[in-house]
Amino acid sequence: MFTRHLKDLTVKPLGETRWEYRIDSVKAVRYQIVLFYDALVDIAEETNDPKARSEAMSLCSELENFKFIVSIVLWYAILFQVNQVSKQLQGEAVELSVAAKSMDRTIAWLQKYRTDGFENALADAKEIANDMDIEPVFKGNRIRRKKRTFQNEAQDQPVQSPQESFRIGCFNLIHDRAISSMGQRFQQLKSHDALFGFLFSFHNHTKPEMRVHAANLEKSLTVNGTSDIDGYMLAEEMDALKSVIPEEIAIPALRNLNFFLKGTAM
Repeated sequence: MFTRHLKDLTVKPLGETRWEYRIDSVKAVRYQIVLFYDALVDIAEETNDPKARSEAMSLCSELENFKFIVSIVLWYAILFQVNQVSKQLQGEAVELSVAAKSMDRTIAWLQKYRTDGFENALADAKEIANDMDIEPVFKGNRIRRKKRTFQNEAQDQPVQSPQESFRIGCFNLIHDRAISSMGQRFQQLKSHDALFGFLFSFHNHTKPEMRVHAANLEKSLTVNGTSDIDGYMLAEEMDALKSVIPEEIAIPALRNLNFFLKGTAM
């Protein structure tokens, strides 16, 4: 039944680890939710299995929820941005400084999207809702009325609309957590860049500067008084190789380090 309706993206399980798996799962629904809905309707109408009919109808009910549609639009937008940085960090020859700048741009995008992205998400979700022929409105929960007393009359607060409640309790909350998580990882990446970054750009450092960086690297790689490198000799090797390795040739830091360690290992 799904094969009949879905021509491009197939249903995928939600990945627990890699961002690529998560975004693939969300993308399949984000851009084919109308086809998913039609397939579930056909299942509910054509199947003779009571359990399958019940599950299909239940899923249809979820897809008809405008809150769910907005959520899937929002979640895909965030995952797409985060996934771009994740792929870059997994690259074989990625430069830490470049990756740090990319992550910084992603954080800036998340902050901007938190400010003005809600209306854009609503607009995209309304297009989907119109294609599904459902009403694009947030349904509020039933409120249990409390008996009014003289003491609590002064404490009454304005009731938020369902849309505003979703924006504050879901949209803003997701962005705040994403920004916080990315910020923590960004700070960690900056510390790595401060420690290993000079291996990418040793042409741009003077010999005294390289000695300082190499000494810091030696210290960080020292365990129980023993280090894998001699910082002083590493700086000497790097300075000597400036005339051997052209500046315009980009060499991954790990390859640089392996090359230098051949002559500096203790």
